[in-house]
Amino acid sequence: MCIRDRYMGYADATRGQCMKCPKNCEVCSDFRTCNVCVQGYVLTNVGCHKCEVQYCRQCGFEDDIICTECDDQYYLYNNHICAPIWQCKSDEYLDKFEFKCKRCDETCKSCRGPKNTDCISCSSQRTLFQSTC
Repeated sequence: MCIRDRYMGYADATRGQCMKCPKNCEVCSDFRTCNVCVQGYVLTNVGCHKCEVQYCRQCGFEDDIICTECDDQYYLYNNHICAPIWQCKSDEYLDKFEFKCKRCDETCKSCRGPKNTDCISCSSQRTLFQSTC
């Protein structure tokens, strides 16, 4: 039986010895075949590769390494880029299609979208009710 260390050794039944998994691999079926990569790495068709997408918490592989989950304060843009949600001013929202900040509706002090029904808070003399000022 193999003692599992940070490389999660495997038992080679034909030789009765333990060998290390491939580099950056946590679980493997033999010394060449990785099944699960260590944290921060993603399993591709040629082994484990570091997830180097900026601000990405979790990567996946679909013909290329892509981000599947972004760090806090970032959102997944265009299915592979992590964009900051805090880059816009308080009276602006981030247009996720054009990837730029745009002004809120004039009735809103702050908002999450372009419509008067996307308000988070109201400009003076107005009251917020069900996201509308």
